[in-house]
Order: sequence, then C-alpha cells, then structure tokens
Amino acid sequence: MSILSCITSIYIFGILLSYSFFTRQWHIFISSLLIIAVIMINQHVKAKNIILILFLFLSMFSYFNSVNTKFSNNIWVYVLKESKYGYIAKYKNMTVYLNGDFKKLSNESLEGKKILIKGKYEYKIDGFKGVLGNFKVDTIIKSNYTLNYHMLKYKTYLYERFKTYLSEKNSSYVMALVFGEDKFINQEEKDDLKYLGILHVLSVSGFHMVLIFGIFNKFFNAKFALFLTFCYLLLTGIESASLRAFIMIFIAKMAGVFYRNYNSKSALYFACLVILILNPFNLFNIGFLLSFGATLGILMYQNDFSKLLPSFLFKLNQEFALTLSAQVFILPILFLTFGGVNTIFLFGNILLIPFYTVIIYLSCLMFILLNFNLLTIPLARLINLIFYSLDGAKNFLFNIDMPVLNLSSKGCFLYICIFILITSIRLMPKYKLKITIIIFIAFISNTVKVFPEVTMYLNSNFSAVLVEHLNDKYLFANFDEAYGNKVSKLKGQLENPVTITNFKKIHMSGGIFLSSDRNLKSIAVSYRGSKLITPNLKDDIDYDIIKRYQYKYILGKWCLLCMDL
Repeated sequence: MSILSCITSIYIFGILLSYSFFTRQWHIFISSLLIIAVIMINQHVKAKNIILILFLFLSMFSYFNSVNTKFSNNIWVYVLKESKYGYIAKYKNMTVYLNGDFKKLSNESLEGKKILIKGKYEYKIDGFKGVLGNFKVDTIIKSNYTLNYHMLKYKTYLYERFKTYLSEKNSSYVMALVFGEDKFINQEEKDDLKYLGILHVLSVSGFHMVLIFGIFNKFFNAKFALFLTFCYLLLTGIESASLRAFIMIFIAKMAGVFYRNYNSKSALYFACLVILILNPFNLFNIGFLLSFGATLGILMYQNDFSKLLPSFLFKLNQEFALTLSAQVFILPILFLTFGGVNTIFLFGNILLIPFYTVIIYLSCLMFILLNFNLLTIPLARLINLIFYSLDGAKNFLFNIDMPVLNLSSKGCFLYICIFILITSIRLMPKYKLKITIIIFIAFISNTVKVFPEVTMYLNSNFSAVLVEHLNDKYLFANFDEAYGNKVSKLKGQLENPVTITNFKKIHMSGGIFLSSDRNLKSIAVSYRGSKLITPNLKDDIDYDIIKRYQYKYILGKWCLLCMDL
C-alpha cells in the first residue's frame, strides 16, 4: 500500500469520521475509526504515521471549519445557478439557497455573478450535502461580474449560433457534449440517456477531457496543449470529474519533464486528494464518486476482465472489459441513487459512445470554423446526419428487453464491504484476520439498528413515520384518501417496508410504541419512556412539499440527525 494511497484513504475516512460525529451516527464513526487504525498499523507505513495523523487532522479541520461557518446579514455569495424557488449559491465551501422576489431585485439573471446581499438567514445545516440553509434576500447591495458569468453568456451565444446550422435538439446536444451546458436539453432526452446508461456523456468528464487534449496535442506541443485544455476546463465550469481528468493528464505529461515514471493510480489518488482538500463535501457528490469509482475500477480490473472474456471478440473484448470494470465500484452508488441499473448500459456504451465521440470531434471543428459558412454548412449537415443515425441506434436499443439489476441498501453495503475486504487483504495479507473482523463489525453495526432510528415524513395533509429497529423496518402512515399515492410513492423509495396505515395505537417488538391523535394527523413514537412527537407544520404549506426529520435514540433520548430545508 503506497504512502499516497494511505494519505488519500486517511483523508477520506477523516471526512467520514467528522461527518458521522457531527450527525451523531456512531456506527459510521466507529467503523471509520477502525479502518483508520488498520491503515496506520500497516507495516509499510508505520514510519509515516506522523504524516497520516497530520492529514487526518487536516481533513477533520476542513470539514468542521466548513460546517461551523457563520455569517452576518450582509454577505458576499457566488451564484451558481437558478432553481425553482430562487438561486443556489456558494458561501466559502457551503451551499446556500437564496429566496426572494428576484424579479424586483434584479432585471437580469444572477447566474455566475458574485453578489453582496442583505436579508435574513435561516440556519439549517446539512452535514452531508454541505448546505448551510436558506437566505431570504431583501436587497442586492452590489453585484460583480465574474469569469464564469461571461462564460455562461458566451455559451448562450454559441447555442444561438449553432441553432442557425443545426436543429434545436442537436444544438442542445452539442452544447452539452462539448461545453458541458445541459440546460438546453429537455428532461425527456435526459431520461432516455439515463435508461441507456450513457447520461455521463452530457457532463464534461474524463472522457471529454482526454478527447479535447488529444485534439490540441495533435496540433501543438504538450505544454501549450495543456494550457488550452485548462482554458477548456474553465469554459466548462471545473466540475470534479473534469478536474480529476485534467490533473491526471497534467501529471502524465509533466512526469517526463521531471524525469519521473507516470503511475496512473498514484495520479488518481493525488487528484482525489486535491479535490477533497479544495472542498471536503465533494466526497458526497455523486459526480465525484462516479468519476473516481469508474476510473479506479478501470485501472484495477480492466486487464482481469479482458482475460476472462473470450479473446476472439478482439476489439469488443476491450470495450466490454472497459465497460464492466468501470461499473465495479459505481454499481452500489447507482443502485442507491437511481434504484436500479438496466443492463442495456453494456450495449449503450459500446454502440452509442463511438457516435458521440465523432460528434464531439466534428463539433469542435465546427466551433473553430463557425464564421466560415462555406465550410460550416456541409459540416453541420454531416453532424445532423450522424445525429439521425444515432436516433436510429437508440430506437434499436429501446426495443431490446434487458433485465434490470437491483440491490437493497443492505445488499449494496455488503457489496462494498466485500470489495473493501478483498482489496485490503490483497494489500495487507498479514492483517487479513483483523481486517475481516473489522469489516464484519462494520457491516453488522451499519445494517442492524441496535437502537431505533425514526424518520418522519410530514405534510399538512398527511404524515408518515419510518421506524427501523434491529431487523424490523416499518412505515406507519396516516393520510386522507386523496394522498394515498404519496404514501405509495414514498414506500417505493424506501425499498417497500412493511406498511401500516391509519392506525390508533401500535406496539412493536423491541419496546417501541406508536400512537395517533384523534384526527390521525400527528404520530408519537415512544421508546423506553422517551417520547418523540411529530413536529407541527403550518397548514398553508405547499401540498407538494414533504418535510423529512431523522431521529436516533442515543443515550436515553431522541436526537435529531438531519432534516430537509
């Protein structure tokens, strides 16, 4: 186990340790602590333990420094994008939701601007998503244009220019494929790509960065190609996946300058460390997890899959091996996030990605020649023709009935534990018994609720309580008939627990007691004499909004772990 992989692992588990302490999830806290101890007793890194401890404290300081962010009623924030209820902004490393009458406050979009605002702040921190809370904006005191603001304006201009040569749909795809701007694509198109397992093509990732660098590197030397790729990175918004790819490309090309051999895994660990140091909440970002998980899977298992697959497949052998190895670490993330994985992704990636690759190359050429109609018009016709062919390939795949893989949260965690166990034993065979015991304890503590955990889902017209204790998982719900569909939808999202509706009193095994008021709107949960009552909500709350409050019974009382904003 290299020192860089140890440092990166320590930094990751340091963030998890801090998060679990902040949210009082002691099972995660103990598991993280045990894994940190295993890394530190590794015989190859004992002499470097002082470095590991420093990075552990650095990760914990970074996390707690962010979640303890305080500010006054006048603050500078950077506006990321528009949302349904206002804007999403950044204050230091934390996300802030801006609410207010922005039509009166500003006569133009605030996206990409840095603004000084005055108003009232509602502090509701989410230690997982890195959200500070809501800020009701009364006045915009000052606004400054940023580089990203001009980039967004430029991308809107490019979209309009592309529309003069391509169809509106194809122009929106080009903006997403080449410039990472997917706001022009409708949700139906995104759902289709998600079904086919190729939604990643719409966000600038390692796939795009390698292609773009390859184009620049054909016409310029490596250093200038890196500079142009960095400019492209700025244009696309510096997402974690594209930043990861750029760091790895930079290390690969600069290794020769410093007379060093390039190691792809070390470059990946270094990129991971840099991105987490910049913002610890990237660890919980799905884009970050998918990008690093897929890359690590390819680096570790592509050759193994290639040997297992039939050799007569030639090129398809490599493509299948690449696709399968990329899924090794991201499958549990996909299961937990999207509820299942359609195996059509195997054919979607192999059949469709080459089309998108050609489109990216041609679109880059079209971008360069945008002011030369004589060359741009035939190029646009070729791109439209490829998109037409691509639609035919998509329709072909839609007509193939492939099985959908699915795993429960416990199954996903078991999957993760098995891979951690296999990897750890390969890296530290001397400690395989200790590692096995620690992984077993971590699995049991995270899947068996020794002390009850209660999640309340509330609306002014219905209430539901999910109770998890030992191996029991029950959903108790009270609602009017008109809201029964909400309970059905919630049940599906929670992996279909045993459901009991419109009850008065319930005694559960394990000593939990639930009761409802006369109107069946409020549910109380009692355990060992400690009572937890459904919080009161205003009657005028939007019927589409469901508030979520998560509690855990710790040391004789109910503790609030998190709640929705």
